[in-house]
Amino acid sequence: MGEEYILRINDISSNSIRTTDKLPVNFTAIGLIKLILPKAKIIHTSRNPKDNIFSIFKNYFPAGKIPYAYSLEEIVKYYNLYFDLMKYWNNIIPEFVFNIKYENLISETKNEIIKLLDFCELSWEDDCLNFYNNKRPIITASDVQARKKIYSKSINSWKHYKKELFNSFQKLSN
Repeated sequence: MGEEYILRINDISSNSIRTTDKLPVNFTAIGLIKLILPKAKIIHTSRNPKDNIFSIFKNYFPAGKIPYAYSLEEIVKYYNLYFDLMKYWNNIIPEFVFNIKYENLISETKNEIIKLLDFCELSWEDDCLNFYNNKRPIITASDVQARKKIYSKSINSWKHYKKELFNSFQKLSN
């Protein structure tokens, strides 16, 4: 199964040495990934749950690809399931998952990137801070964001809508 995955990824990535698969649902398969791709590195980026949920809710996802995204109540339920599952993976296979907080990446970019590179067994390059200049293709819904410098305007963005979101967030796991 792992070999088949690698063959397919190589077709997509033109046989790149390293690739990133950032599908949002990958967290559900971390155990399987560990079994079929033991050399894989799982990078789990988390952020303030309220900002995360609000980000999902305010964006349009075509063709119903994320069916829970159109109801705050459903997003909160999904988030709670995700949160519990990530807690489980971190307890069962902690050496396989690198956890990084979005807010820390924004406020202490270089230090967080150095830790991430160490986990991935990669060395530092100054271009790590100038990632937005990279011209390689990015095949993701967030390709526009990936070409921008790091910015902080998404931190606590939910607070602008606090009153409307408050009832939904009361059911959120911490």
